Amino acid sequence: MSINLPSHLNDLHHALLLVDEAPLECDGHTMLISNALVEARIPHERILGTVHGQHNGFCLYPHLWLKLDGYIIDYRLRMWVNLSDGASVSGTAPHGIFPANSDEMNYLYEKHQVAPAKLFNKDLLSLISDGFWNKLTIPETTISWYKRHSHDNPEIRS
Repeated sequence: MSINLPSHLNDLHHALLLVDEAPLECDGHTMLISNALVEARIPHERILGTVHGQHNGFCLYPHLWLKLDGYIIDYRLRMWVNLSDGASVSGTAPHGIFPANSDEMNYLYEKHQVAPAKLFNKDLLSLISDGFWNKLTIPETTISWYKRHSHDNPEIRS
């Protein structure tokens, strides 16, 4: 699956790769990223739901991911697919930032509820992430894009 992200999301993806190896599961990882987005005043949803593999029978519940402007941010699905079905299957699972429920993904994200996106103590985030929190910075290009487009979307207004 080849995805051409808008430049502000591509920059965000590269910043998030710095925390991809954080020793966190989907709940902690989405909390880490969500906290940084809240600090940057970038509106998003932290979602609890189910992910279904459309061709391999994979089903994961509960799972958490982020939704931002019609894109999913998920750096942990591949980990769960690998644990369940092995590396040969997990390589096809989406990883990173990608269009929500695109036919190309072969995985369907089903939202059950929105989990609170709130600010957490930075020392706590650093502790639970083994210091990875300190590596996470939302790029200025991403922040600027959302500031410039806040008039287009009432959810972006701070």
